[in-house]
Amino acid sequence: MPTIVLDENRLAEHTGLCLRAIGSGGVVIVPTDTVYGIVCDAQHEGAKRRIYELKGRGFEKPLIGLVGNIDAAKRYAVVNEPTSRILARAWPGAVTFLLRAHRDIPMMTSRSGEIGLRIPCHPFLLACLSESGALASTSANLSGQPAARSIQEIPDALRDAVALCVDGGRTPGRESAIWRLTDGHPRLVRGTVLFVCEGNTCRSQIAEHLLRRRLPSSSQIKVASAGLLASAGEPLPRLTAEALAEKGIDAHGSAATPLTERLAREADLVFVMTEDQKQRMELLFPFLTEKVAPVTVLQVDDPAGGDIFRYRQIRDILTQRIEETVLRSVAL
Repeated sequence: MPTIVLDENRLAEHTGLCLRAIGSGGVVIVPTDTVYGIVCDAQHEGAKRRIYELKGRGFEKPLIGLVGNIDAAKRYAVVNEPTSRILARAWPGAVTFLLRAHRDIPMMTSRSGEIGLRIPCHPFLLACLSESGALASTSANLSGQPAARSIQEIPDALRDAVALCVDGGRTPGRESAIWRLTDGHPRLVRGTVLFVCEGNTCRSQIAEHLLRRRLPSSSQIKVASAGLLASAGEPLPRLTAEALAEKGIDAHGSAATPLTERLAREADLVFVMTEDQKQRMELLFPFLTEKVAPVTVLQVDDPAGGDIFRYRQIRDILTQRIEETVLRSVAL
């Protein structure tokens, strides 16, 4: 099928080509601010079915709706004022929200009545959306295979079967976070939880291991930890490993990781141990205040210098914090 290479000096021309293909019921491969996507008119049932056929995707997995602004989102989902404020913080961007749908839209609403919506942060897509309304979308790969970061990573069989391929160069390669926002409280469905303490050898490591074990095997949540003053590669103290081993957790091979801007940016949920750590993090990385959920303080003291009884106490406090605080913001 035809492939066009995006040129910012020919944006209007390329947008027109894409919209004509979509308007005629075609399926198009496009770059996004996450990975390459395959899109069609959200109202065209035949085109949506074609996406499922091309990918080998099960119909139990709804497509995501791409919209150009929050007003467009309101045409498909229930968006009250508090919800609108949360959306405005995250959009445009690599964040999909599962919202309560106004009505059933074939292949886009779930059995529970939710619809996933996103405003992408990509000039070409935003130009298309300004004229097309909503687009039904999913990643441009065969079902179960890795998402494509470049047009070259998309299987030839898929590229040859669509109406148009738009080559926008290499994408960031990280799929969007997904938040459920149907009851006013955001819950992370797909994304990264980051625990932060000082040295990343005690509290944040214990929290990381405890949460990872607590999540079901089907979870799309990644768990990481880091330290504001960590020395890269520093092994865990014996007492940290022992406190975890007593709960059946093998922390062998774990080591300290310094907190970096990349880790902070890629985290969707951030938990620190003290108020001072929160203030320092937000001073270092002001963008943290713009995330869907604010940095949360777990209020856990440092066990460094204590005996095994102190480490057990901190482990048990963190277990309680995970149950009462962390899991409140995670969809199990």
